[in-house]
Amino acid sequence: MPAASAIESLPFVQALAQSPALFAAVETLHTLGFVVLVGAVFFFDLRVLGLARTLPVRALARLLLPWSWAALAVIVPSGLALFAVNAQLLLESRAFQLKMALLVAALMNAGYFLTGPLARAKAWDADVPAPLDAKLSAILSLFIWAAVIACGRWLAYS
Repeated sequence: MPAASAIESLPFVQALAQSPALFAAVETLHTLGFVVLVGAVFFFDLRVLGLARTLPVRALARLLLPWSWAALAVIVPSGLALFAVNAQLLLESRAFQLKMALLVAALMNAGYFLTGPLARAKAWDADVPAPLDAKLSAILSLFIWAAVIACGRWLAYS
């Protein structure tokens, strides 16, 4: 693809590709961002599924959502930089394609949860089981994020 070649030839991308230390630093930032994001998501999803039911869902959301947004602010640019180094190879990779599809699914699920079940969380904030749609969204979230991580690791070996 001509666009992929053009991306790979950008000076910043060339510098990143030619510097193992810089590449490792960007990859580490990306991984740490994922740790924060997925950690926040997992703890929140487990709460929705009934763990620590006395902890109010809305309070937990106020605590964890800013961390999730901050993590995304690290993940997106670092992920784009890592992509740019091997754009052509990644565009052809089934693992990368699946990871991107799963990320879209995760964003759609999060959008649904934030505008649906969480918007109605006052009714099930603490000491009350979450509604079925909230639980299904949390289960789906756990599986999607586990699959995203697996695809990310698979990329290293494909």
